[in-house]
Amino acid sequence: RIMSTFRQLGFSESSTAIYLDLLKNGSSLIMEIALRLGFHRTKIYQELPLLLERGIVSEAFQGKRKYYHAESPHRLQSLFREFQNRLELTILDLEDTYGDVSQKPIAKLYE
Repeated sequence: RIMSTFRQLGFSESSTAIYLDLLKNGSSLIMEIALRLGFHRTKIYQELPLLLERGIVSEAFQGKRKYYHAESPHRLQSLFREFQNRLELTILDLEDTYGDVSQKPIAKLYE
């Protein structure tokens, strides 16, 4: 159920695994995440930008090291609300386009 929900919100299996790992284990270095999940570090580096952009993972420096931390699962609710708002605006745009097309006269040719 968790993977399905994340997939519907646009997250890959890998990014979901990273988030769940951070949620379970707390602040971690990329190397630690990679070791626990059995991923190459490059995979973690590829997936983190989306997690950071969506606000479900944050980063913080401790000395010279960068640690990553999972944000509250409630952040997913706000992501869903944002998605709903974008969808509603898209539907309005599509309805405007459809309305423009439906107002034009249609010519039919009969044989």
